[in-house]
Amino acid sequence: MLAQIACDPPLGQPSTIRALQRDSGKDVQYRVTFNALLVTTESSRSQPFEVQIWHNLYSEKSSDEWRPLPLSERSAGSDRAVDNLFDSKLLQSRHARWYRGYLCGKPNDLEGRARTTVRFTIRFRSIDDSDSFSWKWANEHGDSDDGILLYQPEGLHIPLATLKDFLEVPSASQLRVLPRPSETPYTLVWLLTALDVPGAGRLPQYVKHELGIVKNSIRWFALVWTRTHWLIPQHGHSELAEGEGLVYALLREDGLHVVVLAVSNIQADESITSVLCRDHTRHSLELVARNDSPDSGKARAVVSVGRSFEAALAASMYEARKLVKSFSPPTIAGADLNTAWYQDWLDGLGFCTWNSMQFDLSEEKITRVLTSLGESGVQVSNLIIDDGWQSLDKPRQSNFVQGWRSFEADVKKFPEGLAKLASDIRQHCPSLKHIAVWHALLGYWAGIAKDGDIVKNFKTRKVAINKDAIFANGHMLVVDEDEVQRLYEEFCNFLLDAGITAVKTDVQSAIEEFIYAKDRHELGPAYQKVWQNAYLRFFSGRAIGCMAHTPNNLFSLLGFDYGPELPFRNSDDFFPHEESSHPWHIFCNAHNALFTSFLNVIPDWDMFQTAHAWGSWHAAARCLSGGPIFITDVPGKFDSNLLQSVTALSPSGNTVVLRPRCFGRTSHVYRAYDDDNGGMWRIVAYHGSAGRGGTSLMGVFNGRNRALTEVVKVQDFMGTEDLYEYIVRSYRNAITSDVKTVDSVVGIGLEANSWDILTAYPISSISTASSKADVASLGLLDCMSGSVALLSTSVEVRPLVDGGASQRLRVTNVLKALGAAGFWIRSMHATPAIEEILVTIDMHIVPAHCVCVEHLGDSAGGRQRYLVHIDTRKAWKELSVSTTGRNEVQVDLWVPV
Repeated sequence: MLAQIACDPPLGQPSTIRALQRDSGKDVQYRVTFNALLVTTESSRSQPFEVQIWHNLYSEKSSDEWRPLPLSERSAGSDRAVDNLFDSKLLQSRHARWYRGYLCGKPNDLEGRARTTVRFTIRFRSIDDSDSFSWKWANEHGDSDDGILLYQPEGLHIPLATLKDFLEVPSASQLRVLPRPSETPYTLVWLLTALDVPGAGRLPQYVKHELGIVKNSIRWFALVWTRTHWLIPQHGHSELAEGEGLVYALLREDGLHVVVLAVSNIQADESITSVLCRDHTRHSLELVARNDSPDSGKARAVVSVGRSFEAALAASMYEARKLVKSFSPPTIAGADLNTAWYQDWLDGLGFCTWNSMQFDLSEEKITRVLTSLGESGVQVSNLIIDDGWQSLDKPRQSNFVQGWRSFEADVKKFPEGLAKLASDIRQHCPSLKHIAVWHALLGYWAGIAKDGDIVKNFKTRKVAINKDAIFANGHMLVVDEDEVQRLYEEFCNFLLDAGITAVKTDVQSAIEEFIYAKDRHELGPAYQKVWQNAYLRFFSGRAIGCMAHTPNNLFSLLGFDYGPELPFRNSDDFFPHEESSHPWHIFCNAHNALFTSFLNVIPDWDMFQTAHAWGSWHAAARCLSGGPIFITDVPGKFDSNLLQSVTALSPSGNTVVLRPRCFGRTSHVYRAYDDDNGGMWRIVAYHGSAGRGGTSLMGVFNGRNRALTEVVKVQDFMGTEDLYEYIVRSYRNAITSDVKTVDSVVGIGLEANSWDILTAYPISSISTASSKADVASLGLLDCMSGSVALLSTSVEVRPLVDGGASQRLRVTNVLKALGAAGFWIRSMHATPAIEEILVTIDMHIVPAHCVCVEHLGDSAGGRQRYLVHIDTRKAWKELSVSTTGRNEVQVDLWVPV
């Protein structure tokens, strides 16, 4: 018999268990609700099954004492937790059934030691089939180890807890530990400072300080550097990561999270870079500080403890932000600063030339691909002319050893210059609003050429480069410190005069490859400050920072909150020809976003190709990211259907992307990429204002070569609240759940190497003459992140014109784009026919053939559930509605209640 079983809390992963609300005079109570989903073949539909949780909660003498907890089967109509949002192929041959049970109490102490962990697994059997009478264990029908329950204490006892309660600090430690007030509830924060980082000589000065070992940790997650320019996630159980880390999060046996963050200060008066490393002798964390300044300085780290990872990380980041701001107040040079910041430039679809053309750039290729997209109905708003347009030396050698000669474009590729190129492209592609060009922070990969206009007109410095750097051959020319501002002013003015309105500034990690301390100390802050000022002054914030995961950049952007959010490359590149890189790319971005979401940036998950085997994966991830969407397909080859699902048409005729307000990030912090117990990866995002019933999105990705089934709790979605009820809808399968609370669950089933996006919509209720009506506005159903199209919604009940007892429900939605608008309704009235429905778009009556009604079934109390689909794009075109200067549309739905 083929079967799969999944449950919440999950197998193979730790889950934290919090105490229930304590009644006065009673002990703290704990109760774990188990929801199990058993999926069998359709032929087993009529067979009864028995399901049990097997656990060691009540062990008295040894943790090896296990007991069963029988689970009760839940019928399809008896519980709001019973919903399956499965791939259509899985539904054709599988039968799903739900079971539930409660595990009450807390772990018994063993041998005088308080116990906070409980292990469990799950088993099942068919009662009627004698050949299958023996119990089948979950690890025999999958690859999941035992689940782990971590029982948290009732709360953090802030007056009593000290750092030594969580961290085994060496007795001879020279670190100064200072408790700090936390800005996050139920968290504790400490600032650790090393006062003895000597000044640098010719080479940087390094100092190590052992931080200690986090007590009773069972899992850890870290962001560590690969080379100098990118962060990647690493995970483990015991031994810490190799290499230099920015931040560690460690999960303890008692369910508390310890976050350790190394804080760097790169300013004119201090150049201290701090990283976290593993001490190979004691296997503890150590703080390694590098001083590039001739003066002595301080190394710093922040440690926080919280009941959730999110709260603990936020506490550390908020403390670090205060530190960074205290180092040096922000300043913007230049009296001609343009304060008209346009943060919506990334709401348009972008095209980048890199993977499409690489160095083989030409005006013909660029215009051809933009024209072909336009002919398919997709209007590109933003163009990036990537690496390969500049005037360089050594034309027949690798780009990594080439230097920058002049501001003007390569005369062989673009003989009439950059301005003529931009003008011609705009004439061929009138939808373009912005053209950006690529350049390196220091000019080009190997800096400045030894000949050409730049070296003649600017003072330069020769700097030594690490031999392991991917660019230059041991040394490079760069424009010197006191000329950097003039360089950027003249270059940016040249670009503006040529019709270039944005930039992509790459290779920002180059300064980390400088060997000598003087070069690091003088050039690093100079280039960083001048570039930040330049992209604000000249381009109103329209810039993308790339290869910028250096401490200098990261902590500068943590405190840089006086300008628009900077689009900031969130991970290494999209590599179309490296098969194994694609799931890793998404996994990496989702984890890096845990940190970058605290910076004053918009995480950019890089361009992708739609006509690619992994194209839909990347498209779904970009829609969840909250960042820009740039495609890089080969001219004439793109997936128009996929593009239609990641974009929408605005009322003014522009192609727009729908970006969630709260950036996408992983919700499985401690689950490793190659975890044998790993299931689906989850990326969560949110759109709306906190406390006002926004929509929550969750991407689920199955990177395995077999089908997977999981149980998802509504509270696992970002931003869901106890105040609301929700419905959950699958984008790919167009399945809508029944009404949910935050404690409800849904079942997810994905085929091998598949994905889906689930959206949890809050429900609004309004009283009617007979009962009440429930409404959820779904935005656009034909877009992956279509809920983001909803700008506002309102609900009212009105009597019919004839004055009788009958009433109509009016739902008003304001949308920023056109498409398949969706309305979910539940009321005592039967699902209405088309003739009973009235729909208007900007006060124009929508034709009946643009409206359809989908009956979803009965709900509790005999109320009817149904969906109304409205093709607003078709109606808009047929009715020839005028935008009257607005870039939004009002859709009103009237139905009987």
